[in-house]
Amino acid sequence: MGKTTLYHPVSLHVIRGAAEYCGWKFGKIKQVGAEKGEGWARYTAEIETVPKRLANDGPMAMLNDLRDCFAVDIEAHWLRQPKTGGWIVDIITRVTVDEESRDN
Repeated sequence: MGKTTLYHPVSLHVIRGAAEYCGWKFGKIKQVGAEKGEGWARYTAEIETVPKRLANDGPMAMLNDLRDCFAVDIEAHWLRQPKTGGWIVDIITRVTVDEESRDN
């Protein structure tokens, strides 16, 4: 079988780089949905390292800090802590698609 090519409106390197610039380190980033015609993709990312400045803060402060790391085309949507430990963030990336280019 051939390889499946996934749609990435924003490079995964950009997502990782923006997070690392702010002190976060992501592990595995998994695409969980995408719609090329609408110009969006959704990912879950395992968080390996949380910045030391947030060591005593709660999940909302962590989520807000992550949101501040990204430009408008990348959104940290929610943050959760699974039973296995660590943190997982849901990320949505979007590009603006005008009606004229969508028809082509």
